[in-house]
Amino acid sequence: MPELPEIQTLSTQLASCLPGRSIQHVSTRQPKSLNLPPEEFAQRAAGPVTIVRRIGKSVVATVPQGSVWIHLGVNGQLLLIAPSAEAPSDPVVSIELDDGSHLVLQRIFMGHAHFFDSSETVKREATFGLDPLSEGFTAEALGAKLRKKPKASIKQVLMDQAMVAGIGNAYADEVLAGAHVHPLRATATLSPEEIERIVTESRKVLLESVSLGGDNDYTDLYGARGRFSTRVHNQSGCWYCGSCVEQTKVGGRTTYFCPACQPAG
Repeated sequence: MPELPEIQTLSTQLASCLPGRSIQHVSTRQPKSLNLPPEEFAQRAAGPVTIVRRIGKSVVATVPQGSVWIHLGVNGQLLLIAPSAEAPSDPVVSIELDDGSHLVLQRIFMGHAHFFDSSETVKREATFGLDPLSEGFTAEALGAKLRKKPKASIKQVLMDQAMVAGIGNAYADEVLAGAHVHPLRATATLSPEEIERIVTESRKVLLESVSLGGDNDYTDLYGARGRFSTRVHNQSGCWYCGSCVEQTKVGGRTTYFCPACQPAG
């Protein structure tokens, strides 16, 4: 599933070209991917885009009546199709802009495009936890979150969007591997030094991936593939020490860790 670096890449690209453009029409072949009936969605989303930003794992575009939230689900793709280019034949959602270009969403299994008015936008944004790339993501702030779930595993907390916004299964593995913390460690057992390492490694890993356009399983707004490669997640050998990577389950998600770099207990 695309996570913070992939969505940050898309948001940054859109922020450079979308503000000033107007949404003219929205169409879909999968009405359940929208949170409103298609005609109502198109009417309420219409108008000039003023701001594009990332919130958690969503691209959020501000329009006159509220905001459009795009979530790519498990393996979705968001592309900007120029007026002169041939659009995909059957996108899940197509957002037509006033210059004749289209934003198209494809393969958005469990993904969506939602519209929220201004008050709903504020309420929705408030449901998200700490953003790992914000100045507020400190060891003290993360420690306060962890104290609310002392028995939960550290990986569960990192993937909980109400606790930490933007990190999912793959990058949680990468962060914990770099911080040398076992994914099943209960949060109450973590030392201040370990929490500090998790904060430091979160920024390091996520910013590195952002600088490379995200993970190499995903593409950006123009179809270019990312260049970040995971070091533990979905790997057989640990990038750090060469030991065999092992697997376990955390919250139903396949979790990769290095038993040498990330000892239990």
